[in-house]
Amino acid sequence: MPSQLLPPQAEQRQVAARRLLDFLYPIKKKMAKTYHCWRCGIPVPMLTDEEWDVVRPLLQADIEHIKSYREESGVGLREALDTLRFKACEKYFELTGFKETDPNALWHHYLSHYGPECSSCGHLLRTPEAFYCANCGQEKNSTEKVAAPDR
Repeated sequence: MPSQLLPPQAEQRQVAARRLLDFLYPIKKKMAKTYHCWRCGIPVPMLTDEEWDVVRPLLQADIEHIKSYREESGVGLREALDTLRFKACEKYFELTGFKETDPNALWHHYLSHYGPECSSCGHLLRTPEAFYCANCGQEKNSTEKVAAPDR
């Protein structure tokens, strides 16, 4: 059975929609890569060095804003975090599409803080100096697994 052709009006709407999307979003932005954050316990988008250079000054300013707000108002940290808006979190959302509400979490959501991807499971090594994957025990640049240390 031959495939059905779209009526001319529907095809025109598709072309118009494609043009509108190309106009509204002219730059094809590379999406942030998502990795499991062992501190947060969930997968989160990790910032590149270039993105971190944009977010870090905002994060430092947000921390100073929290400190001054707490001194002026006498509120606790939890209330300050619940009350204030954070430019670093807003920029992180703009860059990644992930809604982070705690600015302190951003300190460990950038790639250079971690090591390379594990060749076995794909998780990031916990530090650039790590010699095995804490998730699966795979040695860095090796095919054999090692036993994870006892805790």
